[in-house]
Amino acid sequence: MTFRDGLDEHLAAISARDIDRFAATVSRAPYARVIAPDGGAIVGYDAIVDAHRGWFAGGSFTFEPRVLVERANETLGFALLDIAYTEGETKRFLLSVVFERDDGVWKLFFDQNTPLPV
Repeated sequence: MTFRDGLDEHLAAISARDIDRFAATVSRAPYARVIAPDGGAIVGYDAIVDAHRGWFAGGSFTFEPRVLVERANETLGFALLDIAYTEGETKRFLLSVVFERDDGVWKLFFDQNTPLPV
């Protein structure tokens, strides 16, 4: 599996609002974290999956990612994405993600959302 394969699977799980598929892409490392658009931190596998479970169940949305930058070596992968997110109205944000290779599978351990001005 390449880094891009892992990234694409993670993004597809979000777009599909598939919590089991999403959970399979998240690292169980204790330092795994998501930084929300308001600056709040969600730390640890269980908290990250629970937060996304609530988001996925909360209604319909579209999540359209466009990769701006992508870099990876044998153990770490980074991507910067421009996201168009629609839930009633369309908003855009930058999404920075870092993955690590875990037994040949790429797992997310850092995610930071930065809202873009309207």
